[in-house]
Amino acid sequence: METKILIPVNDSPTTQKTIEDVIAYKERFPQQLVLLHVINDQLAYRMIPDFQIEMVRENAEKAARQRLETMAEQLHKVGFEIELRLEFGAPRRVIPQIANEEEFQLLVIG
Repeated sequence: METKILIPVNDSPTTQKTIEDVIAYKERFPQQLVLLHVINDQLAYRMIPDFQIEMVRENAEKAARQRLETMAEQLHKVGFEIELRLEFGAPRRVIPQIANEEEFQLLVIG
């Protein structure tokens, strides 16, 4: 059985460094990786009028998908097979929940 590795990502410079490190040490990783982006749906929506919340949420989702695809492309170029995951919720809850429920053996967090 191949090791299942989950890499939670966001828009931070630390995430980009993590991707660069995975590429630099690619021989230490299995070919299949899962990139996960969790959109925090508890952000300061109370400052946004109700009629704009859906638009803000859609824009956040679009930006997250683009980010995931860009990172996946970087990893794919060096031979990794990438599964992309996009979830909504509190990252500190969603990430460990997915890692545990789906039995990932390693979590790579920058």
